[in-house]
Amino acid sequence: MTPNPMEFRRPDPGNESVIDPHARFNGKYVSDRDLRIEGEASGEIECSGTLIISPQAKVRSSITAANVIINGDYEGDVDCGGRFEIGSTGRVKGAVKAQVLVVKEGAHFEGNVIMTPEGRASSNAPQPAAAVSPAPAKGAAPASGQGSIFSKERETAPAAESAAGGSGSSSS
Repeated sequence: MTPNPMEFRRPDPGNESVIDPHARFNGKYVSDRDLRIEGEASGEIECSGTLIISPQAKVRSSITAANVIINGDYEGDVDCGGRFEIGSTGRVKGAVKAQVLVVKEGAHFEGNVIMTPEGRASSNAPQPAAAVSPAPAKGAAPASGQGSIFSKERETAPAAESAAGGSGSSSS
């Protein structure tokens, strides 16, 4: 049974733009308010509010938005400053960067996720390194220049890999 698109609409329809089910969009779409896609869209989408992809929608684009709710088919990369949600009818393929990730039962997700710290705006601009510790542990400086929640594992992993890899790689 196909869900009714009305149930995915926000309470204030006057504050959203809509690409209706009979429309196709190809290019760059910029909205300073919420955006609901019920048709087809490809290209690049920038939304200052919440982007909603309805169950019947097909979207192939890069997305930059405050929040994203996907109930249809989506393929591309997402830079979401807040909540990224895949509904039970949603199908997602791509890379996602968000503060909050919600995947409902029945959803399909193929790709990778980078969780951004709460309170830090998500953007493609370089961010200052977080003050996790005064100095990184000896031999444990991450390549990205930022601390990692896995830093304890990284401290011991390079030494173990060097010892194991050093003896096995010298034989020809």
